[in-house]
Amino acid sequence: MTQRVLVTGGGGFVGRHVVADLTARADAEVIVVMHRWENRRTLDEVVGPGVVHRCIHLGWYADPADYLTASEGNIDSLQRSLELADWLGGRSCRHLTVAGTCAEYAPLSRPMVETDEVAPWSAYGATKASFRMMLSSSFCPPGIEVAWARLFNLTGPGESPMRLIPLVVLALLRGHDVALSPGRQVRDYLDVADVASALVDLSTTKASGAFNVSSAEGMELCQLLGRIGDRLGRRELLRFGSRPYGPHDAPLVVGDNSSLRRVTSWKRRYDTEAMIDRVIEYWKRSETRDPS
Repeated sequence: MTQRVLVTGGGGFVGRHVVADLTARADAEVIVVMHRWENRRTLDEVVGPGVVHRCIHLGWYADPADYLTASEGNIDSLQRSLELADWLGGRSCRHLTVAGTCAEYAPLSRPMVETDEVAPWSAYGATKASFRMMLSSSFCPPGIEVAWARLFNLTGPGESPMRLIPLVVLALLRGHDVALSPGRQVRDYLDVADVASALVDLSTTKASGAFNVSSAEGMELCQLLGRIGDRLGRRELLRFGSRPYGPHDAPLVVGDNSSLRRVTSWKRRYDTEAMIDRVIEYWKRSETRDPS
């Protein structure tokens, strides 16, 4: 039987790739809420009558300028997410995959595992963690299994140009200097297509519990950005140390992905080099189309 799968935030960076992945597998009727939704009536209008077998929930406040600290936007997203879960219960939904975040974790000096302490400093991490707690309580509609996917750093084609990797790529393509911190913080980056396939795998297998969606490979940002500079022949434009670290810029954020690999058939398709190449080629094409 064909499964009806609802994707919220299907018009966003990750959502577009999730929809493409689901569509390519050709075993599901994909229903898309492009961004957030106004109320239950909006969901009813988009979905139409009938059962929603599974849902992949990505719709959340995500303005790159302030998504970590924007209280109003994150609280609104939490409220809408609670409403969504309740609505799904009325549509006989049996599985919900949610995009959580590594920002839920307390800082650690080693790769994070799913059982580590949840102690977020940001409104983004706190509201995401709050939603998971509600889904783990009596609030969750009976019969819905939840896969909580904690996403680590990601990049790829279609990312906002306000985010770090595309911001650097675009600056170098245009011959501009880039003011950066010393760049010694270690981060775990994964291509967005690999993130999307992990989310779809968790949904398809109806996995239950928390899962890190990560590359499990840490690299100092100065190394990662340096490789981009080398690819474009403009490493000298990277001004490492010309700005300070952020007040909550953790020295290390790396996720252990063994639980994801054990429960699903997920495998990473794009290593770091391929991920960088895909981003550079995307923005080169974009610059060719719009040289401004």
